[in-house]
Amino acid sequence: MFALMPFLGSAIFALTLGLEFTAADEKCLIDGYYNYESLFKSVWRAEIKGHCLRPTSTDCSWYFQFCNEVPVNPCGIGHACEVNTSGLDPLSIGTFQKILPLDRSSFAVRFEEPVQGSLVNITKCKDKKITVNMIFRCDVERNIVVGPGAELTKINYTPLIISTDCERNLTVPFSGACTPEAPTDGLSAGSVLLILFFIALLVYLVGGILINHNNGARGWEMVPHHQFWSELPGLCVDGCVFLSSTSPAKVAR
Repeated sequence: MFALMPFLGSAIFALTLGLEFTAADEKCLIDGYYNYESLFKSVWRAEIKGHCLRPTSTDCSWYFQFCNEVPVNPCGIGHACEVNTSGLDPLSIGTFQKILPLDRSSFAVRFEEPVQGSLVNITKCKDKKITVNMIFRCDVERNIVVGPGAELTKINYTPLIISTDCERNLTVPFSGACTPEAPTDGLSAGSVLLILFFIALLVYLVGGILINHNNGARGWEMVPHHQFWSELPGLCVDGCVFLSSTSPAKVAR
């Protein structure tokens, strides 16, 4: 019994570790056929002008890290971080939460940070939660490339959108946010023509049978234009024989 205790402890530890990795993986997975895996290879840095969360800072830089463990983030792995223009005095402005699909042409990476303790007097948010969203929007001409071995990569963005003092939305043009076109609703022209053809054929057969039945026809004679349809195979054979007999090779002979 006691010999099994170390084994059971190892099994429980492995199971717990596996559950943690599964939860972390789920945060980084979204549906929609986005091509976003290249974003996991680096920590991202954006230069911010006039929208820093510290009220005493006009310009600053933000670090964003998600779905990797590259050890270059001043605020630690998995955080959004604000530093001054010298790259010092790091302030965590969010912990990575998850990747969210927004529509067929954009998705967001969300960071959230509760403002409490010493942060109350440091940021513009006072006692409210800080939310920072990296919104990647479709632009087929803007690909984001991470160089070999690059742990920190500068990212370009469109003008910052501020919802409140405590929320920042950073929009990044990115070709990986462009998903394949959804199939159009409705039927194609060919499908519509086929449906109309079979409806007309059904009306022709049913209507003709009813009319012929009322006129006293029975059995095969109820089929509309039954004589024509019975002679059609023979007419086709005669046509093929005629064409073969009048071919240029035989005429030349």
